[in-house]
Amino acid sequence: MNERALNKKIRVDVVFTNNFDPEVYNNIIKNSICAVIDTITATSSITTIFGSECSRIILSKEVDEAFLLKKILHDHLLCGEEDGLKPEGFDYGNFPSEFAKMDLKNKKIILKSTNGTVSFFKLLEAEYVFAISLLNLGYSVKIISDLASEKNKDIFLVCSGTERKITYEDVYTAGMAIKYLMRLTDLRLSDSARIALDVVRSNSGSDIKEAIERFENMERLKEMGYYKDLIFSTRLDVYDLASSLKVLPLNGERKQFNSDNHKDIYDLFKSSKENHSFKKILLLERF
Repeated sequence: MNERALNKKIRVDVVFTNNFDPEVYNNIIKNSICAVIDTITATSSITTIFGSECSRIILSKEVDEAFLLKKILHDHLLCGEEDGLKPEGFDYGNFPSEFAKMDLKNKKIILKSTNGTVSFFKLLEAEYVFAISLLNLGYSVKIISDLASEKNKDIFLVCSGTERKITYEDVYTAGMAIKYLMRLTDLRLSDSARIALDVVRSNSGSDIKEAIERFENMERLKEMGYYKDLIFSTRLDVYDLASSLKVLPLNGERKQFNSDNHKDIYDLFKSSKENHSFKKILLLERF
């Protein structure tokens, strides 16, 4: 029996921003159940979008890439932000409180954000990647814990941060995820995981909103109109849902995927006259 199998404890590791080299973390990524955190606001938006019955979210790193995806996948709504603002020509911004009021049943979305969506592109070697927020924390963490035990894997939490810098709210959410995990199974914590947990413990006398309001960009986000979304996103366990990443290759390997669920993507790319260099599509679906 190998050393990993003998060790019953699941190791939890955290990176505090998505400014890391995937090659350096390659072994960790491959051997972990991974989760992306972007509390204000990408993963909170993703959770709320699926809570409003959306069937699919396609991820984009850049605005130009999002517009090109829209030209090809013309039946998808174009949503997101750049530097916190809705780009001109997008259907909607990146406001969880706005998505919560919408009926998105059977709708499909292309989502671009400055920090959150980028994180998923760093985790392509992982077998499972989830989007977690405070809004769906308990439900998602239970699935992640069960999968880690079933697959004999560790857990890797990726805080997206802001512009390659640490953000307090993402580290706090990672700490909350670890706190939940500790209730479910025995863990072995990396130093960064201990730091995230200590952030939560240091705020034990405060509610979540009070704890998160202390982050550096608070005033800037207030000026940009995000304060109500901060309030919205600090609610705990609102949605019993989890969303996970799928990577769809566009090079003839379609047989690997559910043709009924993704046939429209392949058909639209096949019939499109747009010039593009897409070799794969990253999308999120309910797990």
